[in-house]
Amino acid sequence: MDGNDGSGHRQEPEERAVAAETRRLRKMQSIVDRVEAQLRRGGLSEEQQASIIAEARDACARFFPEKLDLFDLLYMPRFRRAIAEADERQS
Repeated sequence: MDGNDGSGHRQEPEERAVAAETRRLRKMQSIVDRVEAQLRRGGLSEEQQASIIAEARDACARFFPEKLDLFDLLYMPRFRRAIAEADERQS
């Protein structure tokens, strides 16, 4: 990468770092949104639910290894609510 942001001016290292973190964050959010949608649809076994959540957690560990505890704090309650809502609809 040459540090050019596409607008003709060179990005500073800090700008590149922020842009890279923003890309990782957007990718992570997309993964979490997709997992939540799958859980809300229902029809998954507990094993399947655990598997897709584990995949999202693994992605978080790759993107933000130092913030894995935040995954559990922020996303696990969201996933549990999605599962509970799907279970309610199916009963």
